Amino acid sequence: MPDAARVIISIVLSATALLLFVVLYSIELRKAWRHATTAADPINDKLSYVATAVAGLVAAIVATALSLPVPQPPVDQEPGTHGSATSATTTTSPGKSRPTLMVLALGNTIAGRTATQTWKEGLAIAYAIAYILIGAAAIVTWVVRDPSSLIKTQALTFFGLLIAAAKSFLS
Repeated sequence: MPDAARVIISIVLSATALLLFVVLYSIELRKAWRHATTAADPINDKLSYVATAVAGLVAAIVATALSLPVPQPPVDQEPGTHGSATSATTTTSPGKSRPTLMVLALGNTIAGRTATQTWKEGLAIAYAIAYILIGAAAIVTWVVRDPSSLIKTQALTFFGLLIAAAKSFLS
């Protein structure tokens, strides 16, 4: 399969998964806030299965990108310099900040290495923002309202990934 077709398929599937994640969890969050705090709607089993699978996919993509090592300069070279001993990972991203490198890693995970920089950054930022917003909304909803088990599970999963991301970012 040509690289261009592979990139297009990867981008379409990634965007579709993210869109499904946002729509399905937004529906459940909305239900939790529309009802009294004592009675949330029972969740549809089919919706639960699809939402859980999509959330797992989105979380796996984010977690995979966060667990990738940030490129480091070789031991015999100062950061940001470009001598003959420069490694391949350093030459591709000289002088970029750790958050920038993490966005690029997430973009590579989502869209693939051959996608354009614009698609990589756009999808990475969309994934990060969507996952953070849905996750934070799930935590707040879980604490304040009586949501479905789907929202409770997403809140706990997000909280666990948040702790892992903080550890990865700070180390």
